[in-house]
Amino acid sequence: MLLSPVAFGGFAEMLKRQLDEEITHVRLYYKLVGSLQLKQTPFRGQMTQLVNSLPSLTLKLFALQGLLEGLALGALRYRLAMIENSPSAPVDSRAMQEELAHTRFAFPHFRHLVQCEGAHTWDQFQMVSRLSAQVFEGCFNGRRIADAYQKYFGVNDLDAKIIENSRAMTVSRRLLLRSIQASKSEFLQKYFAAAQASRPVYMC
Repeated sequence: MLLSPVAFGGFAEMLKRQLDEEITHVRLYYKLVGSLQLKQTPFRGQMTQLVNSLPSLTLKLFALQGLLEGLALGALRYRLAMIENSPSAPVDSRAMQEELAHTRFAFPHFRHLVQCEGAHTWDQFQMVSRLSAQVFEGCFNGRRIADAYQKYFGVNDLDAKIIENSRAMTVSRRLLLRSIQASKSEFLQKYFAAAQASRPVYMC
């Protein structure tokens, strides 16, 4: 995204700041997780492929800041609410505040994006929402969790259906959906307000 001709000035600085903060999150969690880190997950590859396939920076930002950050916020809220005396609680709290800011990082730059790329339609954003939801649902379910425990930790007696129907999954899904919907709605509200106030001139 930083290599795009659209990414200059304050917009590029916004991307760099988010990148730096995400790298910091990785390092903080690595100190906690260490050798138990999952080296490869389907989610990482599928989400990367989806974002790379999107035809504009506007839609890439929506996938990352409007949807993926909402997913992260929901997961962090679940951890803080459900895991007592977690050694990661201070890191979770810091990450949650920074991820919440990330959902709003692009707002001051929407007029810039509209002028450079033109105004996107509601249907385009909904298409990205549907594709992202397919990735989320396909990667975060009882079967995936059971497979991960078997692959990485040698636990073979987990029942995917029991995990899928557990209270933990019910609560986590509720928090995830609530957070994704909130960040998505705020992103789109701000974007369409900026698009209405802007006249694309395609000068970038």
